[in-house]
Amino acid sequence: MAHAKLASLLRHLQRRRFCGSSFPDLIETPPKCSIRAAIESRDHRNIPHLLLASCSNPNPNPFSYLSLLPPTLAAATVADLLQSFAALRPRSLPYPAYAALLSFTLPNPIPSPAPSSVLFPAALAVLQSALRSGRPPPRETRHSLPLNWLALRRRCSVVAIISSMRPLGFRPTDLNTLNYLISSLCAAGETDEAATVLRGMPTAGIDPDSGSYCEVIEAIDGDAAEELLVEMVVRRGMLPRKGTVARVAAAMRAQGDARRGAELLRLLERAGCAVGFEAYEIVAEGCLKSGEVVAAARVLAEMVGRGFVPSIGVRLGVVEGLAAIGQGQLSVDVRRRLAGIRS
Repeated sequence: MAHAKLASLLRHLQRRRFCGSSFPDLIETPPKCSIRAAIESRDHRNIPHLLLASCSNPNPNPFSYLSLLPPTLAAATVADLLQSFAALRPRSLPYPAYAALLSFTLPNPIPSPAPSSVLFPAALAVLQSALRSGRPPPRETRHSLPLNWLALRRRCSVVAIISSMRPLGFRPTDLNTLNYLISSLCAAGETDEAATVLRGMPTAGIDPDSGSYCEVIEAIDGDAAEELLVEMVVRRGMLPRKGTVARVAAAMRAQGDARRGAELLRLLERAGCAVGFEAYEIVAEGCLKSGEVVAAARVLAEMVGRGFVPSIGVRLGVVEGLAAIGQGQLSVDVRRRLAGIRS
């Protein structure tokens, strides 16, 4: 932090120091006094030790007095703290400070008026540091992060928010931080917004990975999941994590689109994605359930060709279903193919 900003910080603290029950978050408890003094003296690296030594309840938040400052100055103070904490070892040592700073920069519930847009990039920077510490962020971050993100999104675009960190002195947001944001939005049921973040990442200079895509694909409903899966595998050359394709196949089966599900599996296989047994089984069962026996037989043949052994129910359903619709020769061919595998 520049000396001018530090002087401004001191002046504001002297003018705006509150005590008393009317402002419980601003009461000067001993830990808060010690931390404030460490910030004023630029002894930032001692703050994690002060927090560990205090062994006190984190409420009131030891950094709450930063709310007395103009948002830009508060964000600059947070940036200065994070830069000092980055050199500490072990990396988990500043974790209590990260947890307190997350609570300060991600208020829950959202106050009125809404927090300044300057503080949210500070929250992303703190979250990034917390994730790099090797410990998961506090549980409440999963709830407060989506709330604050959505409040800010009413005024700013995804790209604007992600790109706003560097001008404030923070390192650019990394992939892990945005994946945590996407995961939190999905957990909060905000899957459309999670997809919007996913789409906006490349424009902000951060390419999503398979984890980014799979988080949204597994949470979103309708055709959007299929579209994202195709984009991920066919256009971007990424491989989904285990279970993602089966989830999409199950959703398509539930919608009565098992035949289209079979076409999706073939498309993924041609793109180099090795589809697992569960996805094939789901699609074959869906074809049988919707009366698409010939389509089920084709899926069964593809399963056998990849070394999978279909379940007894699928085998019997295909053989008997083919015979019932007058496809006797095809039924014989299926029996012959099944005889070549260990049943």
